[in-house]
Amino acid sequence: QRIAEDTASFTDVSLDFSIKIFTSVIDLVNFSGILYSIYPQLFGAIMAYATFGTGMTVFIGRSLVKTNFQQLQREADFRFSLVRMRENAESIAFYGGEAQEIAQIKSRLSRTIDNSFQLIATKRNLELFTVAYRYMVQVLSLSRPLVCQPVCASSPLQTHSLAAHTARTLTLARAYSHSHARAH
Repeated sequence: QRIAEDTASFTDVSLDFSIKIFTSVIDLVNFSGILYSIYPQLFGAIMAYATFGTGMTVFIGRSLVKTNFQQLQREADFRFSLVRMRENAESIAFYGGEAQEIAQIKSRLSRTIDNSFQLIATKRNLELFTVAYRYMVQVLSLSRPLVCQPVCASSPLQTHSLAAHTARTLTLARAYSHSHARAH
């Protein structure tokens, strides 16, 4: 049952990630060409911003795979020790091994909880960065009149919309963070 659940989860996350990459490539081809033809310098700035966002997201979230794997292992070890104690309760009681078994179960539970806190902290940091990153496009667009003069003046809303959409499309930060959050 656990193997079937893990396989289904892996398949869902992989498919979701692949679809997001595919649609991002299609959007990138469509919108970057338009934005580049309107204002090449803005397109270059968005490319740099997206590269920075993707790099930081990978840097912050790189430990999630290992931490998720450790969490699964520690939870399995903890469940195994509980089942083992239940199955061997008579032998444990007969030989007076209750204290040793309880100590082992507490140790495994403690390691599981510690790893859970590490997993939560990493996910929190990743989510804080990705949310700030997404909203930074809006903040930076307020400075648009200083950067973008005659071309943007003719169609400021369209240029802003294209720039925001291209920045979101170029960044794998959304797909990366959401696929790792759903993986566990």
